[in-house]
Amino acid sequence: MTEQQVIDKVIEIIVDASETEENVTANTSIIDDIGLSSMESILILGDIENEFGIDLPISGLRKVRTVGDLCQHVIEKLKA
Repeated sequence: MTEQQVIDKVIEIIVDASETEENVTANTSIIDDIGLSSMESILILGDIENEFGIDLPISGLRKVRTVGDLCQHVIEKLKA
């Protein structure tokens, strides 16, 4: 899977789970633009973990602010 495919899939998961009307891109702020609650964020992380077969500890996501940050985190986990 290419990095772009990972990004596209993560965005798809976020849009589906949050039912946002926002045009979600790598620069979209997860909290400010989409307005995800803590519970929604946890559910989305679970969906991403299931989709890619990786473990994303919540503690490692404290620095994630944008969709792009989250995508990079997923890509790094896939390479590990």
